[in-house]
Amino acid sequence: MQVGVEGFKPFDPMPAECVLTEQATMSLAGMQRPHLRFSVFGVAYPPESLRLQAEARDPAGGGWQPVGPAIRARHYRTAVYSADLTAWVGGDVQVRFRALLAPGDRPTRGMLLDDIALIEPRNLHLVPSPPPDVISRLPR
Repeated sequence: MQVGVEGFKPFDPMPAECVLTEQATMSLAGMQRPHLRFSVFGVAYPPESLRLQAEARDPAGGGWQPVGPAIRARHYRTAVYSADLTAWVGGDVQVRFRALLAPGDRPTRGMLLDDIALIEPRNLHLVPSPPPDVISRLPR
């Protein structure tokens, strides 16, 4: 999923919401600690002007619930995230990603979402976590 303009060209963000819903449900039968793993790449100024949130729900009904961290566009290289899906163990789950855009200080190229996978980590301490905020360390 690309949040932005075709060809990853710079654009001035305007208030908007983009949603990518996985049409197929994911079966968590037989899993004990399922996690959703995905990669993101992209930078916006300020990072809060482009946010991405993974959400999940029971496909039989119910509201969407945020899973994993709320991700800000602050990644100059690909970052891997994970979201805990143990609330749906033993059944099926439907997943979507919701991107929220707001006006920024300058043009952005947007954000890319890739490599979506259902995993079951053997050691929870090995589940990828958000990288440190690299923007605060960059020269302006």
